[in-house]
Amino acid sequence: MAVLLIDGESLFSPPVTYCLAAARRTVYVGSTSRFPDVRFSRFARKFRWWNDESQLLDDLIRYARGQRVDVIMACSDPGIRFLSRFRRELEMSAPVGGTSSVDSLDIAADKARFAQFLSEVQLPHPETVALQAGEPLPHRLPGFPALLKPARGSGGELIARFDERAVFEHFAANGGLGTRCWILQTYVEGRDIDCSVMCRDGKILAYTVQQAVRAPAVSFQPIGAVEFVKDDEVLELARRLVAALQWTGIAHIDMLKSQRDGRVYVSEVNGRYWSSLIGSYLAGVNFPELACLDALGQPFHRPTQRYTRFVRGSIATALREARNPAETTLSWRISDPGPLLACYARSCFQRLRPTLQKSIADRALAQSPRL
Repeated sequence: MAVLLIDGESLFSPPVTYCLAAARRTVYVGSTSRFPDVRFSRFARKFRWWNDESQLLDDLIRYARGQRVDVIMACSDPGIRFLSRFRRELEMSAPVGGTSSVDSLDIAADKARFAQFLSEVQLPHPETVALQAGEPLPHRLPGFPALLKPARGSGGELIARFDERAVFEHFAANGGLGTRCWILQTYVEGRDIDCSVMCRDGKILAYTVQQAVRAPAVSFQPIGAVEFVKDDEVLELARRLVAALQWTGIAHIDMLKSQRDGRVYVSEVNGRYWSSLIGSYLAGVNFPELACLDALGQPFHRPTQRYTRFVRGSIATALREARNPAETTLSWRISDPGPLLACYARSCFQRLRPTLQKSIADRALAQSPRL
């Protein structure tokens, strides 16, 4: 089976490529970036640079036909939305990985719309209100302490905690909201517990459940160490959510288990692959491979998740959290060092770039004719 991954510029493309290669699939990668990290993966059979985004659809169709790919798939929010939008045209060249409707994807991507949706379908979630810069604050705010989050954002960026209403109102009155759309959400003291799923028409075909081993070292940042566990309450809540959304494709559902009463709340959902994807693979569920089988209409038995512990993030996080190398991405990195080396080289260049630019400018000035 040959698979075309269209969004190699995504940070999720190297682990997705690895999972596909582990299932003995031939992986072709396309990207709007000329030198993405995945280009240097030994598991990417061929690489295609989409150098003219205005012609992306036509170029993608021609390439898929020319390479005779069996499945077209994506791993990022923009890539999956592109597949959903142009599914009919793309399926003339090859089957396309499952995606939800553009409207469902937009609901998932916007925390304000998602919170409203959860209220409408009566699923448990932290009390939430939407905020718009330049508009008066709603009279009724959620209970404090509360978290201020960008309506569109990921990775814990720009999230702030406010313990008192007066402090938040002073912050907002002095321009703290800027020009963004935000949500203000009651803070639930508890443990992060997430459910990763692959669905078809609102039914879960495969899943893993993971919970944080401990709170992150930096507040609101992605968790380093997770363990894959069995939790029927989390799975049932995930089933209710994907049924309400009539979700198709993959998703990662963020939840919280309250420390006070043990109740589980839905926090948000990401309609793309996730940073602990290798952990799901180690737990026995190869989501990219199952997504390809589903796209081809090939039946498969639901894989059974096994208990495992997984540590993602930096080497320092791995040294601090992992009990043995099998719990980390070490074997993946050793078997495919290209993407990591490319990422390191780019970060070094970016740090040196101001110095190099100044050196070039100084040299040009020294060589210029003096008047």
